[in-house]
Amino acid sequence: MGIMRNLPDAHPVYRLLRPHFRYTMAINARARETLINNGGIIDLVFAIGGEGRRQLMRRGGAAYNIQWTNIKRNVKSRGVDDPDLLPGYYYRDDGLKLWQAMQDFVAKIMNEFYSSDEDVKGDLEVQNVASELYTNGFPANGGEQGHGFPKSINSREQLVELCTLIMFTGSAQHSSINFGQNDMYSFAPNATSGMRLPPPVTKGDANEGTLIRSLPDKHTAAL
Repeated sequence: MGIMRNLPDAHPVYRLLRPHFRYTMAINARARETLINNGGIIDLVFAIGGEGRRQLMRRGGAAYNIQWTNIKRNVKSRGVDDPDLLPGYYYRDDGLKLWQAMQDFVAKIMNEFYSSDEDVKGDLEVQNVASELYTNGFPANGGEQGHGFPKSINSREQLVELCTLIMFTGSAQHSSINFGQNDMYSFAPNATSGMRLPPPVTKGDANEGTLIRSLPDKHTAAL
């Protein structure tokens, strides 16, 4: 919303990013109404329950690092960036190609409208976006050290990277972890959100009987 509030419709950054926000507000509103609300799907299906859900969201929000969705930094920080050491890692291989394609596209557009880094620094509307997203969106986790959203945007390269990050997060990154959920999770034993018994703490305690008794009942599994 910082982009919507601070950039006019004709601004090149607004025109570039606006299609990537389509349905974002609608789906977030739907989630608040049915997914993460009191008595919603998570409360009904997940073992953590209502209070656990609130704690999980608080902890996750406090630790969230927007730069994690820069796939170049992500795979490097996790030590999985070398295809010779880890071949066949398609999230990395395909994701890096998509990131690069988006980055090249964004760079061509930004270079048309900004002749130099000074032009970016002098764009008060873009600087207002950065300030608002830093202050109200992602201020934690060392924003000044490059872990959150920066307080200001000081070069064309930085602007290109941030626009690419926003576009990649809402498209390739989101789809990579979202669109396969039904195929995997619709069979409850693949990813049980609500186990009915605590996990075993002694080797050898788990057997077929304890596993069956741990699985959600039919009603929970259906939900």
